[in-house]
Amino acid sequence: MNIEDEIEHTVVNEVFKLFKEKKFKEAKDLLYEIYLNNYENLIDLSIKRLLIHNLAWAENCLGEISNAEQYILQIKSEIEDDPDYINNNLFDYCLILNLYCEIFKDELSIDEYKEINLFVSNYHHENGSMGREYIALTNVYKVTQKWDDIISLLLNLKKHNANEYFINEILRELEKNNIEAFDKAYCLLNGGEIYV
Repeated sequence: MNIEDEIEHTVVNEVFKLFKEKKFKEAKDLLYEIYLNNYENLIDLSIKRLLIHNLAWAENCLGEISNAEQYILQIKSEIEDDPDYINNNLFDYCLILNLYCEIFKDELSIDEYKEINLFVSNYHHENGSMGREYIALTNVYKVTQKWDDIISLLLNLKKHNANEYFINEILRELEKNNIEAFDKAYCLLNGGEIYV
């Protein structure tokens, strides 16, 4: 097994398990060790993306925002310098853009934030991932405070029996940003009615 295969195996089988167990510090430490020892020798951009994306995500989860910013900018720049990679790996590029928006949400202009999320939403729409499409649309509606539009997305996800993960992610965003909209959405999702 070459080093790039070993890194992919470690991330998929060890790091993802640590993330699932919410052991972000342990995951970050493992990823950082791999990064320090191997990054400069890596050739495959998809392995670099796998490594750096997850390292940035772990740093962000731990509140180490400056480190997360450094890593996500590094891999975003490397990917954007290779248009062929983007064309052949658009899903992976969208993952980078999602994390970029999350990490820089307070620094991006509303227009840039919306533009990136609309790009991601359109990609997922074209590829049939309603849940991911709606997560990106939620980000657009959130900055424009279109809470009823977010609730409509939730109800549509429920109607189409979407993965609960996407419903819960959108509910968390509502809960963080507008408790009244969250209460309304929660009530409607659970068969209740809202009277105005």
